Amino acid sequence: MEQDLEQETYSTQQVADLVGVHKNTLLNWIRSRKVSDAERDWKGYRVWTGQDVKRLLEFKSKYSQMKLDMP
Repeated sequence: MEQDLEQETYSTQQVADLVGVHKNTLLNWIRSRKVSDAERDWKGYRVWTGQDVKRLLEFKSKYSQMKLDMP
């Protein structure tokens, strides 16, 4: 996965693909404040970094585990 994160910035769709979730899932995580939003460029588009992707992968792993631990 480290190789995949060499690009400087990513679009929301690219990040969703890298994390392995639907774009709407990622946007719902942001809306529900489960994860913080990315920076925005001058046009208002989200600009994600490799660090953001790593953070989201960690969240997804923990979130998936939480859901499995629920009765």
